[in-house]
Amino acid sequence: MDRNKLTKLIKIIDKYVQNFAKGMCIFTLGVIVLLVGIQVVSRYIFSYSFFWIEELVRYLCVYFAFVGGSLALRRNELVGVSLFIDAVPKVVQRPLRILGKFLIVVFLVVVIVYSFDLIYLVTSRNQLSPALRIPMGLAYGAIPMGVILMFFFVISSWFLEKEV
Repeated sequence: MDRNKLTKLIKIIDKYVQNFAKGMCIFTLGVIVLLVGIQVVSRYIFSYSFFWIEELVRYLCVYFAFVGGSLALRRNELVGVSLFIDAVPKVVQRPLRILGKFLIVVFLVVVIVYSFDLIYLVTSRNQLSPALRIPMGLAYGAIPMGVILMFFFVISSWFLEKEV
């Protein structure tokens, strides 16, 4: 497969993955707003509190953060320190950016491996969340989901960007 066909394929996949991540963020944020609104109304108007809403909102926030973080990484909107790279000559900047992306990929691979280890650990021990009684593997699933999306976006950026 030549580079142009591969680039077109990655561009199409990248678009679908971005749309999935955007949809996931919109859904989780919408549910968070709805649940927090219900909790506020029920607590202050009816003096009743749902015991499970706080826990569900917490887990949804974690999913939102990891998936939203992957979108921010895809758009180069994550906070970064470019002072060092900007201070060196232009000739050195490109190799430093490539090295930075390589180190990001290495870090993401390590996090992916250890996040699956964590999920295996809590799943094998049948650990459940306190209020919802759902498997904690679902709660920790946000880590590999978001980091795999980040990994994909870093790899796809190598093919889609003109300058790294």
